[in-house]
Amino acid sequence: MAITASTAVRRLPSVSKAEASYGEAKLQRSEITAKRNYGRSESNLTYITEQPVVAGAVLAVLGIGLLIAWVRGGVGKVAVAGLVCLAMIPIVFAIGASIETERELIQRTLKESAREIREASAGAGDYAKAVALIADDTERDAAKRLLKTYRPQQATITGFRSIKINQGTPMTAKVDLNARGRVKSPRIRNPDGFTVPRRIILEMRKDGEAWKVVSFQHLPIAGRADSFSNKKLSDLKGR
Repeated sequence: MAITASTAVRRLPSVSKAEASYGEAKLQRSEITAKRNYGRSESNLTYITEQPVVAGAVLAVLGIGLLIAWVRGGVGKVAVAGLVCLAMIPIVFAIGASIETERELIQRTLKESAREIREASAGAGDYAKAVALIADDTERDAAKRLLKTYRPQQATITGFRSIKINQGTPMTAKVDLNARGRVKSPRIRNPDGFTVPRRIILEMRKDGEAWKVVSFQHLPIAGRADSFSNKKLSDLKGR
């Protein structure tokens, strides 16, 4: 018996709206689960590359513990697992030495900028390299004027409070850090200047292979904004 196209279509099993919605929801759940698993694996790799000493110490303790358990009467698989943990220690250090994470790149970029500020303050006062990581021309010029006015000596990043990276396009980051510097200026009567600790909050954007500062705010180490604080560098151009 011949089967026409219309008959074949009528014989296909029908799918209700509820079944279609269930299938779509199931697909969305599987995509979310895959993203979570990828995020966890990426987070584990990031932790290993940023904290190889801690990861190596954990593997060493685990490996030695498994070997002790094997000596006390454990099965051979326990000894193998312990040896595998110990063998992974140099691999962890190799990964940590060969891979630079985005957080580490941000830290290195900002520390290099602080070093360039110290060198410029001790030399001719040319802060062009120190402010090259600022994306906006107006903000960059304002930062240069601010540095020339106060000529901060011994500019140092004393610690990073947090670095939060947004994996978007382009990639962005919010950096919260503590810094310290000895400030000198013709407006300051003390010829040796005085040490100023500040909390600095940076909004950064990945531009190609480099991180650029798009906004900047400095605050007291503790508490709210004071009279020296700013919302962006260009707010300070009149000071």
